[in-house]
Amino acid sequence: MNASGREARRPVIVLIALLVAFVGPGAAAATELLAGDVIVADPDKQGLFALDLMGGGDVAIPTTGPLLYPTGVAADGAARLFVADPDANALWSIDPESGDQEIVCSGAPMLYPSGVAVRTDGHLLVADPVANVVFDVDPFTCNVQVSISGAPLLYPTGVRIDPDGDVLVADPDANAIFRFAEGEAPASVTEADLLQGASGVSTDLADLLIVDPVALQVVRWSAGTQALETQPTGLLHPTDLDVVPVPEPGWPAIWTAGTLAIAVGARWRARRDGRS
Repeated sequence: MNASGREARRPVIVLIALLVAFVGPGAAAATELLAGDVIVADPDKQGLFALDLMGGGDVAIPTTGPLLYPTGVAADGAARLFVADPDANALWSIDPESGDQEIVCSGAPMLYPSGVAVRTDGHLLVADPVANVVFDVDPFTCNVQVSISGAPLLYPTGVRIDPDGDVLVADPDANAIFRFAEGEAPASVTEADLLQGASGVSTDLADLLIVDPVALQVVRWSAGTQALETQPTGLLHPTDLDVVPVPEPGWPAIWTAGTLAIAVGARWRARRDGRS
């Protein structure tokens, strides 16, 4: 369904989402995540999944209410997941251990919030392809301001902040990942002919992890070698992903290193690193 079709049913969808978010179907089973786990959004499955890049199966992250069309996901250092849900025109906050969720912000000036990232000050960056901008959203007041707009963006669907503090924007219409650094002109950091439709991006140390829903893949971009390493996901329509960060000083350390992870992504990293 195109964006205009979703606009027509948005008032009813938002009302249903708000009602179920408060009454919900009850408590959800716990999912324990470790720093480094890869979380992917799949709107066709209406859910979030801990991704196993080695192909051993993906684990659904429970929620206490419906996610109508979750296209963007971000993890912060306080053990929260933030989800962009354009069909609800809303941003959700989810506790992955309890499954509890609540709407952080919704409505105008956002038109189609598709991707989300967490800044170090707690604000959210939100990619909106219909508005063709990246918004800065205060999750405490729902104050929304334009952060990035104009060329070279065509249809920004994903956004992430890299370890240097630069903003990465995934644009499937441009088939590129753009980097926005203060004082520099925006530039593509990938080669377009190696992707089919990049919709989401995250960072894993010095590499980029890129979601390509056209090819149904998560690909690894190593800037040092200018090469792609493809990994199948087995999902229906993966649109965005993020890597769970190490708990930051001052944040509750809910993700604890050394504990057994239900999320299979942690077991993949253990195998990759030669640990049991």
